[in-house]
Amino acid sequence: MDNTVESSVDLGFIEKCSDLCRLNRCYFPSKLGGKPAWLDPKHIPSVEDFICQSCLKQMVFLLQIYAPDGNNDKAFHRTIYVFCCKTGSCYEHGDNQPIKVLRCNLPRKNDFYSYNPPDYDNLSSSEGRGNIASLCHVCGLAGTKTCSQCKVINYCGKEHQRIDWKFHKPFCVESDTELHKKPGKERTYLFSENEIIIEAEEDFQDEDKNVESNAKSKTAAASLFDENDLQEFAGMCKEDKQFLKFQRRISHEPEQIIRYDRRGKPLWCSDNFIPQASDIPPCLCGSERVYEFQICI
Repeated sequence: MDNTVESSVDLGFIEKCSDLCRLNRCYFPSKLGGKPAWLDPKHIPSVEDFICQSCLKQMVFLLQIYAPDGNNDKAFHRTIYVFCCKTGSCYEHGDNQPIKVLRCNLPRKNDFYSYNPPDYDNLSSSEGRGNIASLCHVCGLAGTKTCSQCKVINYCGKEHQRIDWKFHKPFCVESDTELHKKPGKERTYLFSENEIIIEAEEDFQDEDKNVESNAKSKTAAASLFDENDLQEFAGMCKEDKQFLKFQRRISHEPEQIIRYDRRGKPLWCSDNFIPQASDIPPCLCGSERVYEFQICI
């Protein structure tokens, strides 16, 4: 019997970007970490929209996926942004409180980008055209506050101004405005910035494998555990058939962080806590929501 699984899934992989200009908004990037590259640079969300309802701390930008909709002229350009809370305990309840997802659409003819595709062979530091809103120098959200001394750098609030002060202080009295905007030392507040490369998932043989071999799959996560931990982990998973299915599928491309299949079905990682249709609220317009992608980190 042929067990080949037909796949329409696109996979996302982290790739270190040799030229950060490639991650500018005018090149419509998919990326992990750093600050968001806003598709619409004029209408930037404010910090009030990104407060974790579990710990009341500000969320951090996790990743964005460029996913244009060829069937919708108003979504010729389309980017999805994911923000998350960095407090681990906020995820213990299994709800959506520590996660925020936004979508931005633009038609092909717009105020910010050329009608024609960008030239990826000749990268430029240019961010595109149009009026650009002030951004927080730390997180990239709307920068509604300005440093009272230099009048150059913007922040989303006092907290991020405080976080950035030790980096900004040496340049605060300088008259050269470009010095203010140059990135300082790596800010641990943000996740490391990398490009996300999208590739189609290859068809594979979904063969039955024993529990032990699946639990020891050579994924990035498996390398964190010793032999005894893996044996115990395998025992815990004996009756979770969905987890084994997840492991088999992921093991073919263990470095994947995105599984994109709009209007497809998610690859659940466990038999437990799979939501019912009634658990997924409708869109604000009243329409039923559909699956688009999942993050495997």
